[in-house]
Amino acid sequence: MIDLNPEWRSIPGWPEYDVSEDGRVRRAVGGKGARAGRILRQWRNPQNQYLYVQLWRGNRRTGIPVHRLVAMAFLGRPPSERHVVAHEDGTRDVNHPWNLRWATQRENVGDTVRHGTHNRGSRNGQAKIDEVCALAIRKMHAMGIPRREAAVGFGLSRQAVDDIINGKRWRHVA
Repeated sequence: MIDLNPEWRSIPGWPEYDVSEDGRVRRAVGGKGARAGRILRQWRNPQNQYLYVQLWRGNRRTGIPVHRLVAMAFLGRPPSERHVVAHEDGTRDVNHPWNLRWATQRENVGDTVRHGTHNRGSRNGQAKIDEVCALAIRKMHAMGIPRREAAVGFGLSRQAVDDIINGKRWRHVA
């Protein structure tokens, strides 16, 4: 639901733009081909699925994640350059200040595990096998089948099979 009277704040480092508490971004001042008060169109980055807007500075445009703009305006600057914006509920579309916080990368990854959104195992786009295959490789090893045969059978390198058996990969599969 869109708040009919949201709070708008100037974006630090981007004085020509404002961001609202519900994640909308608008032009604060008019300019060449730009009208003050115009709400900017958001787009979803296909690589990370976050909402972005295009901001202009001079003749250069830059795509910036909406959640970062909301955090900068409502939470202040990050404690360090290494801090990222974390979504409290794990939903990338909810860019309200109450759902955002500054966190380290390690804390943010921990959040993804807690939310169930971590791309672990077969959810990882680069996975060559799934959890069932990882268990089968471990079972083959326990039965004395050579690792080389498991590697050939599953289309993996011998090192990948070693890593699965030793728990370096697919550790979350019991």
